[in-house]
Amino acid sequence: MNKPKYFSYTHFFKLNKFHPYFMLNDTHIEPEIIDELDDEEKFEENIYNELDFNIEKSCNQLEEVFIKNYLSNEEKQSLFDKTYFEKIKYIDNKYHNDNQFKNLINDNNLFNDLTQLINEFNNIKVYETGLNLYSEKAVNFLLNDYKNYSNINEKKIICLSKKASNDYLIAATKNAIAEGFELIINPVFEYKNAISKPFYYDAKHKIVGHLNFSSKTKLKNIIKAYYDVNLIRESGFLVIEYAILLPKVMKRKYVKKGQIDFIISYTSSDSKSGYSSKTFEKGSLEYQNAVLNNKEQRRLIDFVDDGKYWKKFDISSEEHYCCDFEKFIYFINNIDREPLLHKFDFDNCELRDISGTTLYDSDNSVRLKYLEKKYPEWVSSSKVVANIVLFNQIKQEKYDSLMKFKTFYSNKIICVNEDIMNFLQTKYSALFDKNSKLVWFDFEGVSLPIPLMDYNIAWNQIPCQTSIIKTENNEIYDSFDYIYDPQKLNADVLCQIIDDIYDPLASGYVVFNQTYEKSRINELIDMISLFNTKNVISDEKYEDIKNKGNKIVELMIDIADFFKCKTADGVCSAAIHISALKGLYSIKKIEKFVTSNNFDLKHKITPYSELEVKNGSMALQIATSRACNAIKDLEWQEYCSKLKLYCHNDVLAMIMAFDLIQYVLEHKNEYNRQCSIILNEKLSF
Repeated sequence: MNKPKYFSYTHFFKLNKFHPYFMLNDTHIEPEIIDELDDEEKFEENIYNELDFNIEKSCNQLEEVFIKNYLSNEEKQSLFDKTYFEKIKYIDNKYHNDNQFKNLINDNNLFNDLTQLINEFNNIKVYETGLNLYSEKAVNFLLNDYKNYSNINEKKIICLSKKASNDYLIAATKNAIAEGFELIINPVFEYKNAISKPFYYDAKHKIVGHLNFSSKTKLKNIIKAYYDVNLIRESGFLVIEYAILLPKVMKRKYVKKGQIDFIISYTSSDSKSGYSSKTFEKGSLEYQNAVLNNKEQRRLIDFVDDGKYWKKFDISSEEHYCCDFEKFIYFINNIDREPLLHKFDFDNCELRDISGTTLYDSDNSVRLKYLEKKYPEWVSSSKVVANIVLFNQIKQEKYDSLMKFKTFYSNKIICVNEDIMNFLQTKYSALFDKNSKLVWFDFEGVSLPIPLMDYNIAWNQIPCQTSIIKTENNEIYDSFDYIYDPQKLNADVLCQIIDDIYDPLASGYVVFNQTYEKSRINELIDMISLFNTKNVISDEKYEDIKNKGNKIVELMIDIADFFKCKTADGVCSAAIHISALKGLYSIKKIEKFVTSNNFDLKHKITPYSELEVKNGSMALQIATSRACNAIKDLEWQEYCSKLKLYCHNDVLAMIMAFDLIQYVLEHKNEYNRQCSIILNEKLSF
């Protein structure tokens, strides 16, 4: 358990969402497990909206353990106004160059903690870079908004540095209000060891503001408002309104590189998911304003002050754990006396004993931690499959269906559903035609919370890397690995990406899980179209690229279709249904299945563990760091070769997956016979 000096909204949220044990105890899941989960199984919440907690947790350990206990006063003073990344770099260098410091760390058994801390900072550095870019834009918007539309004097506005410690910011916030400042940006309020860190506090009009990274509002915004308002009021300051600063929705044709605008909303949806931000892209700012401020959405402050509304969070048979603000303050100030915070019996609990309220959005981390502790062989599995096998949650509620399902997933079974297979063999006939030339490719992307270039909507990824392998009769005859520098993206580069993939002799373009590649190509065509309207791209060039892009999409073959289950709660419901995949079909899950079973397939890949870039998240981090200029030219060249190896390996893994398909088809009668015997019924499709 890592007890922080100050507790935050994230601790409050966890107390409402999970068993109290998980407020402070680790829910970390190894990246290798996350990589095996299919896209729809991964954590859906935007990483930027969760970033504050990850930074806060790591920074607390950095400040309270390493800086406070092992640095001199002079060193502490020199690091006072440094960023957390500069501080961790200082600690890292000191460990490798100062033997006395190194011995202190080792003697106190802190080496592993320091190593993990350095890794965590490396992982979040790229996102922190994007967060800072976004926050700077938001601060500028707020300053201009108050200067133009408020009667607050510019001299009465103060912006506190987020680099400073919580202790400093708590005192600075109080001093700023006492000195008569009327708008404080980046304040920190404290009450009985809990802190609130809103985006701003309007001391004149008594408004608290929160910065959102999503263009939609939802229930979590109301929970955050409840926490902030209660804490700030308890700390002695009046709050009569709560606002959310949101990114303004813009149609693609109006988006400019590096530019983002905001709107302020005083209302919120109280659904789990909020309204659809995708609708806005097709609509307009007027539509966004109408949704945010319509009569069906209450003001945030009204939600906070409505005692009846909060009764829905009371403990009931379904809502195992909930925590109002008063109870939260009790918990954090009685850590040592609260057994629920220290112990959780994984051996004698069920998954429902972990979950708190169902009112919030889903979170896989604690579910996976539970499975890791109690059913380690089921950590890397589909949620539906695990729920049925482990907890008997099946829609049909029929004993025979349940037993058949459990039998299938409790044995090593491969089943070929000939109906689905025949359909796919017809749909993707080029894949099985020995005379067809196939282009296998994969994208890696880059994105920021602000547009990377004209017409690039914030958060939308642009391909910055593609690997291409060409085959005929399952023989590789050519391959290419391309990197497109995220700092040099322009209209010509977008055209080049499509040109590099297109082959006039290709009978098909093979990908794994086509949604990503298909979406990116269609977005590239949309952006190139807009450059064409500005005469940046000629009509002739645009028509050529559009036709090539459309042809790639038209001839796209999705290898994942052979492993996807048509019904998650059925057996033999995929063209090739492999029980060992446990309802998943990610390329890394398939690769692991092939490797662990020693299939003698034609094409082999390099184990991902042997690569320096091991997964798509690492590739994205590197690309985004380059886009933010955190990686300079010389270092970028070194990274390019590592990125190429990873992306090429991913494409080769697709070919290996097709080798597996062919192998299974050659032995389908044997596999289906074994399946029929184990399930004790004749298979018919």
